[in-house]
Amino acid sequence: RAFATAGMRALASPEQEAIWAAVREVLADRDASPFLFDPADATTISGNLEGLFGFLAVNFILEVAAEAPAEQLVGAMDLGGASVELAFAPDGGAPIMADAYRTVINERAIQVYSHSYMNAGQDVARRRLAEQLLRMGAYGGLQDGRPVENPCLSVGYLENRTIEGASVQFIGVGDYE
Repeated sequence: RAFATAGMRALASPEQEAIWAAVREVLADRDASPFLFDPADATTISGNLEGLFGFLAVNFILEVAAEAPAEQLVGAMDLGGASVELAFAPDGGAPIMADAYRTVINERAIQVYSHSYMNAGQDVARRRLAEQLLRMGAYGGLQDGRPVENPCLSVGYLENRTIEGASVQFIGVGDYE
């Protein structure tokens, strides 16, 4: 299977379909791919499902899921580039209905809450901060060619970004103390 997550969800449907068409073509080609492949298995998944898979992966990696009662399972937070997913098994099996998934781990039914926040990932946040700094105009010499000061970057760190077609350089002035 080939699943895409928030980066793909951020694209318009025609762009997604063009990418998926190319992926399906390669994976279906027996000379290019040794895998048994069904074209329906190449798709973009929801953020909530992405969070559920993250929860399951974390618990299996930590070997918690095999033996632990549901209240000892570890919650998972996935800070991606375009989204953030939170997933956990509620204490005592609290009846959370929204964004809840029933899953089975070692023949035990477990309820997992999973929610995705689109456009809250680190790449999106950094882009939005850069755009805000430019709008504020308080942090830099964009007019005189100096880098724009960014209080969220380490002192002296230089970052180049393209914003609305213009190349802009940012310099870190953050004081974490």
